[in-house]
Amino acid sequence: MTLPVSRVETAIGVYAGRAAVLSASVVVVFGVPGLLLLREFGLAGWPTFAWFLFATVAVAVALLGLGVAISAVAPTSTVALAGALLVWAWFALVHDLLALGVLAALDGAGRFVAVAVAANPVSTYRLLALAPTDAGGAGLAAALDGSGLSVGVLVAVLLGWVAVATGVAAVALRSKRI
Repeated sequence: MTLPVSRVETAIGVYAGRAAVLSASVVVVFGVPGLLLLREFGLAGWPTFAWFLFATVAVAVALLGLGVAISAVAPTSTVALAGALLVWAWFALVHDLLALGVLAALDGAGRFVAVAVAANPVSTYRLLALAPTDAGGAGLAAALDGSGLSVGVLVAVLLGWVAVATGVAAVALRSKRI
C-alpha cells in the first residue's frame, strides 16, 4: 500500500493475479488428463472436453471474484471465511432448492428460471458445461426453453459476476481504512 498504486488498481491486480494462478491450475489439473484422453480416444470428444475446461475456468474465476469481494468487505479474516462459507452454502445448496421449488409450483416459469440461473454462477456453470452434450436437453436445461438464455448469455452472465465482484472489491478497498 506504500507504492503509488491506487486501491482500485490493487484490488484489480490482486484479482487478476489470483485469477491467472487459478486458471492455470484448473487447466493443468484437467488438461493433463484431457491430453491422455486425446491420446487414447482421438479428437472425437475433444471439443466437448475443451468447452468443459473453458466453462470450469469461467466459473472458477467468477467465484474467485466473489471471494475477493468478500475478503475486501469483511473486517477480519474470520468474518471473510464465514461469509465465504455462507455464500458457498447459498449457491451450492439453498439457491437451487428454492429455484426448483418455485419452478415446480409454477407452470411455464421460463423467465423465472432465467433469472434464477443468472443469479447463481454455479447454475450458470452447470448449463454451460452441459451445453455441447446430449445431456444439455434434459433437466434444468429443458426448463430453459423460452427463457432467452443461450450459451452467449450464460458466458456474459459469468463475466458479469466477475465485473460486479471485482467492482465491489475495488470500492470496498477504496473506502477501507488500512
